[in-house]
Amino acid sequence: MINMEYQAIEVSWDQKLLGRRSGPQRVKILTQAFDEYMRENNSDTFMHVRNLDWLYDRIPLPLIGRFLYKDDSWDYMSAIYFRFGMIAAVSQKVKIILEDLNVSQDEYVLKPISVEGSDRQIYLLFIKTISDAELIYPESTFNVDESESMMHFSSYNERAMVPDGCGVRDIFLPESYRNRDIINLQSSVPVFFSQRLVDAFEENKIKGFSVWKNHETTLNFR
Repeated sequence: MINMEYQAIEVSWDQKLLGRRSGPQRVKILTQAFDEYMRENNSDTFMHVRNLDWLYDRIPLPLIGRFLYKDDSWDYMSAIYFRFGMIAAVSQKVKIILEDLNVSQDEYVLKPISVEGSDRQIYLLFIKTISDAELIYPESTFNVDESESMMHFSSYNERAMVPDGCGVRDIFLPESYRNRDIINLQSSVPVFFSQRLVDAFEENKIKGFSVWKNHETTLNFR
């Protein structure tokens, strides 16, 4: 059963919001130095977790981007190209919500990005990843290459011997993580937001933000 204290989140694919467009709004990062930095320091999940202590502090600024199409009214958008820990591009409204709720800055990082043709302040939203080493083994279950085959591991070291194509399906974390507003596990899709954070996004009508209803990943605490 899905833990209702948290909701899986995603950028919205609601056709009413997309209109005639084939996909949601995206911000493409144009800054070459950013691309080079991420390729050198954030090219796989193990490198990502290993470098977390300083990874976001050293991101080269300023960042320049471009919208996929001419509509700067979205508050929660995709950011491309995919980088580990970078889950969205967001507006000032999202920044204010995170600050007003006192979401710990140990959980997220915002980096300003100037988007060509828009006066709105946009940020890249990075979520600080929880290492798979924090999982409770062997209660957690994993699936291999998106197949229906499920696996259990006795330890993090045993899990680390398997390629990145093995993702966690049933997450079991220590009870202490229940205090977090954002859960982004190393080998898990999707990202989970606390219910209070989801409620704030919905109450403030954050355009582009959506609760992911049909995912199969479960989040549990022990």
